[in-house]
Amino acid sequence: MKLKTSPFFTLLIILISLSLSFTSSCKKENSMEAVITVKLMKDTTQRIAGAHVVMSQGDITVEGTTDASGVFKHTFELPIVLNVVATMDTLQGLGSVAIGEYLEPAHKTILLK
Repeated sequence: MKLKTSPFFTLLIILISLSLSFTSSCKKENSMEAVITVKLMKDTTQRIAGAHVVMSQGDITVEGTTDASGVFKHTFELPIVLNVVATMDTLQGLGSVAIGEYLEPAHKTILLK
């Protein structure tokens, strides 16, 4: 027994497939992610939730707050080296992160003291 499909149904399936293939990915192919983890200098096993993180270089500034696991993430389209400052109350930590090497996420731990 051969199954018959209408041309409209076939066209509908093709259009849905094409639209899903173009919209299924939010992340661009060449985008790179910075992953900043904030910890205490006196106890490096303790991650700091709610720390304020600022990444900057020249006229580029990105800032945000660490999540419940002490991590702040941001996606960049171009390779860049950024200075990183993390603060929580009177504690502060400094560092830098190179984003874009091998199109892999750049991980950096900032220790507050």
